[in-house]
Amino acid sequence: QLYQLSDAHVTEIVELWAERFRTLAKDERIKYIFEFENRGEEVGVTIHHSHGQLYAYSFVPQKITTELDNCKKYFRSTGKNLFAELNRTEKKYKKRVLVETHGFIAYIPYFTDYPFGVFIVSKKLKPNIASLSKSEKSELAMMLKQITAAFDKIYDRPFPYIMSLHQCPVNEKKYTDSADYYSF
Repeated sequence: QLYQLSDAHVTEIVELWAERFRTLAKDERIKYIFEFENRGEEVGVTIHHSHGQLYAYSFVPQKITTELDNCKKYFRSTGKNLFAELNRTEKKYKKRVLVETHGFIAYIPYFTDYPFGVFIVSKKLKPNIASLSKSEKSELAMMLKQITAAFDKIYDRPFPYIMSLHQCPVNEKKYTDSADYYSF
């Protein structure tokens, strides 16, 4: 399990995601880079060893375009980044915050799609994993270990989940300004 790996190993995984993002972003045909991990038969996993996946799309997927378009709409009407507002609101409310570090805050927002739909959001509103500093990548790695370990304690068994990284598109003219209103 992710949380059973050493801190250095999980940090290397996060570094690998960032390196793959940087490399794939150089290809003008790529518009969106999607790193994810699924665990458990309940979410459709057919490979039973730990593994992650990465898709490099020639388009921006609909769920992401919906998020981007709504964040842009919010930004245009308020002048504020919706993720900054969510971070501020959740931090103030406190009851849904799971973990907070110098660079990240993890919470279950009131509108999540799933009962355990945890958001891990960059406090500095970084656009993608490649833009994270070395220390932020280490913080993210530790947060992932902590949260996945906590999931397994909920029902005292391997907890099924889908972990997906939502980040700004690359090479997509419509979203060249997305770092103003969207965040990793």
